[in-house]
Amino acid sequence: MSEAESAYRRSLAISESLWKANPESIHIGDVLARSLNNLGILLDRTSRLSDAELAFRLSIAISDSLWEVNPDNIDFGNDLALR
Repeated sequence: MSEAESAYRRSLAISESLWKANPESIHIGDVLARSLNNLGILLDRTSRLSDAELAFRLSIAISDSLWEVNPDNIDFGNDLALR
């Protein structure tokens, strides 16, 4: 595992723990979704396509749930469209 991947995974572990403790926090959910997307990009670039797909799917699921409860938030809609 590369140093970059280790850093992303540490960030994800922290974000996941924070979101579980604070599921109403839009900011934490957004950070988690962005971190998963970034990990997906890294995994894609290192030809780990199955792992990348999983990270992307989780990122989209979180972003979708955030937008569903915040449909007036243009940033969430835009982020979802870009993922």
